Amino acid sequence: MNTVIFVIGFSIHLELDSSIFPDGNRLPRGTPLSATAACLFIKTLEQEDYIKIIPNNSNWYRYIDDCLFVLPKGTNISNILSQLNQVHPWIQLTVEHEVNGSLPFLDTVIIGENRTVKFRVYRKPSHRDNYIHYFNAHD
Repeated sequence: MNTVIFVIGFSIHLELDSSIFPDGNRLPRGTPLSATAACLFIKTLEQEDYIKIIPNNSNWYRYIDDCLFVLPKGTNISNILSQLNQVHPWIQLTVEHEVNGSLPFLDTVIIGENRTVKFRVYRKPSHRDNYIHYFNAHD
């Protein structure tokens, strides 16, 4: 089984005199309705367009703007990616392939072993296990 992550990007900002503005067509980050509007927008793309492109014997999982596809072996991933990226000019997906049977997704590592799936906490290579004590005061 090939596992693939598609990461979806939603917005571009312009900065003028230390003020951040949306580019006129996209959702500004940080506003209360942006995440909801983005989820509704992607949900519409999934139901109307992406479902026609993704093979029937595959799975699609999404959390906000991070998507995980589970595709059968032999699937032409670059062809599917090209078709998905033609659906809407603002939504461009990228792909990450599993390496040594594992793939980071959100804050987990998905590990495929002997037709089973295991999950572990994902730590970036730069992670140093340095934590701030719970009782330390922060202002």
